[in-house]
Amino acid sequence: MSKQVNDPMDNTGFDDLTTSLIGRRLSSNAGSVDYNYADNAIDFSPNGSISSDNDCVVWNLQKPHATKAGSTLNMHFHYWQEDATDRYFTLLYRIQDNNTAKNTTWSEVVVSTNTNNVFTYTSGTLNQICKLVDIDWSNVALSSTVQLRMTRSDAVAGAVTVTFVDGHVERDQTMGSRQEFVK
Repeated sequence: MSKQVNDPMDNTGFDDLTTSLIGRRLSSNAGSVDYNYADNAIDFSPNGSISSDNDCVVWNLQKPHATKAGSTLNMHFHYWQEDATDRYFTLLYRIQDNNTAKNTTWSEVVVSTNTNNVFTYTSGTLNQICKLVDIDWSNVALSSTVQLRMTRSDAVAGAVTVTFVDGHVERDQTMGSRQEFVK
């Protein structure tokens, strides 16, 4: 039997871009999000408004050098699911591509936990992952910035505890790009 040799340029893999959530005046009871220091997380209360700084968390991610051309940034969050009740989150995102004018237009996505949860809830408190959005950044330069803003927008009573957000990126080079600012 002959051994098949794979071209290293055909091999790809996914990696995580994890980030902490940042909110304005958390712990001040001014909005619908608050730090949960006991669980090292953020509690999202119902009725958040995406237009209110006090109801949102925000974060920025950079397009890594090893990102496969033509791929997407697949955003999701990790949380503790305590029941099967559907919750809704509203997400805004925009891309700030290098060497272009500032992008002031946000794209909006409303996400249902029951539709977008990765695992099936059965009982207890489940470490759950909820898919947010797959962002097309195929025409964006390396090191460009994706800006994101999220709130919980349903009216169901009780907090949803989110531990962190992250984005999966498909990589086609282990060590990054061959040059500093180009693939």
